[in-house]
Amino acid sequence: MFDILIYQKKKVKVSCGKDTITGTITNHYEQFGLIKVNNVLLPLEHVRMIEIIEDHDPFDHAALPLHHPNKGASYSEMLY
Repeated sequence: MFDILIYQKKKVKVSCGKDTITGTITNHYEQFGLIKVNNVLLPLEHVRMIEIIEDHDPFDHAALPLHHPNKGASYSEMLY
């Protein structure tokens, strides 16, 4: 489950006890029941919630044309 979040470097908000940490999950230590968020090790038994935060990158889902050649203006068009 954590492998996808680690691979895609998704930004998450993790509630652990009374604290909330925002960042990316960089490691999952399954044998110890720990995840690493912003260089902080968190025990999974104390994690109450993990929420994926959507980054609003304007170029991530932009509706740009696949191929739009830049023709430029001809010399006669520039004169008028």
